[in-house]
Amino acid sequence: MGSMRHGVSEKTAKLALEHAEKVEKHGKQVEERGKSLQEKEYLRKEHGQIIEEDGKTIQTLAKAFQENAKTVQNTQGEASYQAYESAVDNHIKATKGIARK
Repeated sequence: MGSMRHGVSEKTAKLALEHAEKVEKHGKQVEERGKSLQEKEYLRKEHGQIIEEDGKTIQTLAKAFQENAKTVQNTQGEASYQAYESAVDNHIKATKGIARK
């Protein structure tokens, strides 16, 4: 395997993909928690719905993060940096749990 000079290393790309998968799992957990809270009488239903929607948003952004990480693995040079920057951006959005419009 040749050197990825001026690009993101394979190890970094692999770690980004693994982390993206963990973020997606976390989003699923948040979604499930939101659904669970909607069934509880002590919490207003709309709060549970908001949490559920945040979980879905996290998952959507995590999937974009995963696609960016896969692109990083499959490219070299400047293109790998651009894909990595996109991955980081989607990770930040997923971490916030919301996509502001």
